[in-house]
Amino acid sequence: MAARSRARDQDPGVPAPRSDAYTGLLILSFLALVVGAVFFYLDYSQYPESKPKPAPTITSPPPGGGPAPVPVVPKAAGGGAGMMGGAAPAGMMGGQPK
Repeated sequence: MAARSRARDQDPGVPAPRSDAYTGLLILSFLALVVGAVFFYLDYSQYPESKPKPAPTITSPPPGGGPAPVPVVPKAAGGGAGMMGGAAPAGMMGGQPK
């Protein structure tokens, strides 16, 4: 038996399905992707093609002749072990006031 063609399966009296709002959103998102790619290329093309020079190194001692001062880092109030367990502070966690 011969294979049937698709043209026979379609009824000539039935119109083709129309595009809906989702088809429009699909086209809109594709256009946004194309515009984004164009902007990406325009931004990328402004960069020079050569590699930048390496950053200069500082070889002189700091002003004043002595060693560089050590920066002082203030400690946080209360310490760093606040979540280690133990009893909750008074008045928190729904406890009864004293």
